Amino acid sequence: MTAKRLPDFNTLVRLSQRGLSDDAIGKRYDCTGQAVNKALVLGNYRRTTKIKLANALIPWDVLTTKGEAQAGQISHHNTYPSVQLRCYMRVRLADETLTEANRINAMRFERRLRRDNVVLDYSREEGFSYVPRTEEDGNLVLRWPADETLPEDPEHLRAVTLDPLN
Repeated sequence: MTAKRLPDFNTLVRLSQRGLSDDAIGKRYDCTGQAVNKALVLGNYRRTTKIKLANALIPWDVLTTKGEAQAGQISHHNTYPSVQLRCYMRVRLADETLTEANRINAMRFERRLRRDNVVLDYSREEGFSYVPRTEEDGNLVLRWPADETLPEDPEHLRAVTLDPLN
């Protein structure tokens, strides 16, 4: 049996725009999600995904495996609180590509914030930490930095609050 090959670039773009993940597209053509992603990147296709939006809404310069962290510092972007925060934001942004594990992470994050009356804070030196909620935090899920402006778009603001989704 011969392995299927990826379809033409326009077909890949259409499938991606319909919300199929790279892995889902890859399954259709008996290849990996990485192969699909590579084909889209080589074709210069740029996706504005809910994942990218959630990452962009995080108001801190989070230490990642790129740059300084490679020089021996510990990366913070894939710590449990960071992963939970991004899952929570994706749920709030109505990301249709969420897995069940993502939804569970989001639920646990929200439950902890409500149960312990805390918000998530960040420093490049210490990483992520849960701190007691103050009046200044309002209904935010994050301790918003004083030098950063809150998102103006209602959808984006909803992603960083505990307000009902109605």
